Amino acid sequence: MLNKTVLFFLVLIQLSVVDLKAQSAGSPYSIFGIGDLNRFGSSVFNHLSSTGLAVTKPGYYNNLNPAANRSSNLYNSYFNLGFNISRFRLETLSETETFSRGDFTELSLMFQLNNRSNLFFGFEPFSSVNYSLDRENFRLSNNEVIDVQFRGDGGLSTIYLGTSYSISKSFSLGLRGNFYTGSINRFEEGVVDQTSTFVQTQDNLSLNGIDLTLGFTNTFEIGKTKLDLGGTYSTGSRFNTTSNFQISQNQFLVFENEDEEPDDVYVVPQKFGLGTSIQTKRIQYSLDYSYELWSEGDLDSQDSEFDDVQRVSAGFEYRNSNENLKKYIQFLTFRGGIFVQNSYLKIENTSFTEYGFSAGISLPFRGGNELSLGYQWQKTGTLDNGLIREVQQNYTFNILFRNVWFNQRKIN
Repeated sequence: MLNKTVLFFLVLIQLSVVDLKAQSAGSPYSIFGIGDLNRFGSSVFNHLSSTGLAVTKPGYYNNLNPAANRSSNLYNSYFNLGFNISRFRLETLSETETFSRGDFTELSLMFQLNNRSNLFFGFEPFSSVNYSLDRENFRLSNNEVIDVQFRGDGGLSTIYLGTSYSISKSFSLGLRGNFYTGSINRFEEGVVDQTSTFVQTQDNLSLNGIDLTLGFTNTFEIGKTKLDLGGTYSTGSRFNTTSNFQISQNQFLVFENEDEEPDDVYVVPQKFGLGTSIQTKRIQYSLDYSYELWSEGDLDSQDSEFDDVQRVSAGFEYRNSNENLKKYIQFLTFRGGIFVQNSYLKIENTSFTEYGFSAGISLPFRGGNELSLGYQWQKTGTLDNGLIREVQQNYTFNILFRNVWFNQRKIN
């Protein structure tokens, strides 16, 4: 039978990050929901703050809109690999902590099937859970004092397969199927000062789900200016979730519940997005808006819940025209972007805004290949209600190889 200390501890672990002390790991907000969401765009779209629903760029894979991946006469295949280094600064009313970590961001391949259609597939993170939080000298309602550590790891990944088809020179459609899979492991450990009772809970979640993303793009020629419109709709789905939950007291297992469906409802949200892009001789401007229905999910908690997300982002690109290029610097491409959105989590009835900016440069090298280097700064969280403010800096690295496969051997 569970004693009163264990029962009080089970109440404690439902509490939010209020009054918690962050330790070096990752975002403290990954303790909620399915973790810290991956908002990285593919390749150079990181530099545009993941703006690109209407950006149809020959030579690049666009993971934001499947219809934007039109066939090109210049390239028959693409291979892209991405990494980033993140530096976090966590702030409370009383202290500040900084730490860094590295992550894989994407692997994508795209092949031209014919002059109208492409096939693409790949792998990318969807969310990450990586936190370590302490709560010291917490007094339970039975006047016992307990120190608690909250730890978590894991996350979800996306494996996708899609195609695009050009109905005409100016209009294209796209379809991508997404399979989500992963696990989230959460641990809570506490020692009661008066009795030295050690209590531990462990919750291992396994999640998987699928959804579809449909997209379109349409191009209008206005003199020497090109105007693109693009849109997407993702069907969303509810994750299939199982939970293995254990409680131990002084290293002895006192409760176990295996392969149960948790009370929380986790979802991939329905998502609607619209974008526009204007291309002049040297500069391209882009603007996106998206709406995500996270409130279709449900957290079994009194102090946290899912919240629908609205996101606005804008980006620009500068490159020299293809005429009379003689110096290497003239072949470089410069990009930048900004974004603002609300978090998909509402904590202690507190909503907060996420915003940031990005910049990047693409360095071409032999064979039409390219190395892209980017920087992104973003802020999330708040100091209201004892919560944590988080500032994140991301340094992104993407390498893109073109025409890697299916090249015909040339005979002199």
